[in-house]
Amino acid sequence: KGLGVAELLTVLLIKRSGMPLARDIVFLAVADEEAGGLQGIEWLEAHHPEALEAEYVINEGGGGSTELFGVKRPVFTVTTAEKGPLWLRLIAEGRAGHGSVPHNDNPLDRLVRALGKIQEWDRGPQLSPVLEEYFERLQRAGIYTGGTSLKELEKTAASDMRVRALLTNTISATTATAGMKHNVIPGRAEATIDCRLLPGVDPASFEAELTQVIDDPKVRLERVFAGASDTSSHDTELFATIESVVRELVEDAVVTPGVTAGFTDSRVFRNQGVVAYGFSGGLTPPSLARTVHGHNERMPLDSFRLSCQMIYEVTRRMAVSE
Repeated sequence: KGLGVAELLTVLLIKRSGMPLARDIVFLAVADEEAGGLQGIEWLEAHHPEALEAEYVINEGGGGSTELFGVKRPVFTVTTAEKGPLWLRLIAEGRAGHGSVPHNDNPLDRLVRALGKIQEWDRGPQLSPVLEEYFERLQRAGIYTGGTSLKELEKTAASDMRVRALLTNTISATTATAGMKHNVIPGRAEATIDCRLLPGVDPASFEAELTQVIDDPKVRLERVFAGASDTSSHDTELFATIESVVRELVEDAVVTPGVTAGFTDSRVFRNQGVVAYGFSGGLTPPSLARTVHGHNERMPLDSFRLSCQMIYEVTRRMAVSE
């Protein structure tokens, strides 16, 4: 929301100033991103694909933090890739009956066993080129003090859930429903899981592997939503411009490409070959960053002002004729 306002203000300021443009500037705001974009960006892609034609896109997903890995130094992450969502429903079916007479075809038992197998499934870490660059830049800056090999990063991931989420295909159980009465064995039980896949992982292949892990013909998977995403190069004019602006406006700042564990509408652009970055500017302490999607979600006014300044300056340098 803050980024949306910063981008709108940027477009208004440049338009009102009458500055000559070297390239078009398009302000695009769509709904439904949190629910997968089916009624937003994906609807637009299906019905008005020409609206998505662009050389560069600046979207949410990245920004500045006053502290990282316990080191107080401003770090600005420009997300060039993101994990792809795969939302699945597990459906277990069996024989209903009286709770006083247990049997071996209880669908709730099957569902619990399936979720247990998923929890115990060792998916192993993977290190993408983007994350390799991310940790190497932070290491050179003295912010990340561990090793950057996969083996060393695996040690860091064991105690840092943020790093673990970036290195592995994660699965979170989110809902479960079964039965209506305390003394009745249900004939059906369901659960939903939120899988986040590393860039480049095919959802269909992961789903097939998950079916093998569950290994129960009476537990089936039903896909709710999937959204794989390509990676944008950070060797571009836009990345260089962002890096230059950040370093001019924030003393001692570190700028690095990165991956976001969440997903955004950028995936639709990236899959069409458009360079899409997550960058909102601003500079937020970790304590406030943790309020995202939580109670009293907020951002400091100074951070919002900096976001507006950065988005404006990056856009001006990229799009306005000198």
